[in-house]
Amino acid sequence: MTNVQLEIPSESEVANEATCRNIGIHHVGLHATNPVASAEFYRDVLGMEIVGGSAPDHPLGASAFLSSRPNEESHEIALFANPAFAHIAFKVSSLAEFRSFHARVVEKNIPIKSVFNHRVSFAFYFDKVSPLL
Repeated sequence: MTNVQLEIPSESEVANEATCRNIGIHHVGLHATNPVASAEFYRDVLGMEIVGGSAPDHPLGASAFLSSRPNEESHEIALFANPAFAHIAFKVSSLAEFRSFHARVVEKNIPIKSVFNHRVSFAFYFDKVSPLL
């Protein structure tokens, strides 16, 4: 699954919006049989901080979220016991770019699976598409 999201920008980011028009990877969501154990690996070996997660009885199932820069990024790695939640999240720098990206996906007849307001970002999800050969 692919996720495109817009983080709500700070005032300085809004001021620099005209020069910040890149689309890049925001975070990755990975399948992990045991998200807690996997998160501990990323913490202990890579020095990342565990910044959240959920228990197995949560509606999304077990999960863990990590960031190497928690003051700058809410998370960079998301770990899910349910493989259906694995995804790559791309970041855009403005609401206009978010809408433009969404329009391009719709124009290519790629079904949008869901749209969310995550409070720190807006996102829409679609399944990855193999290029036509």
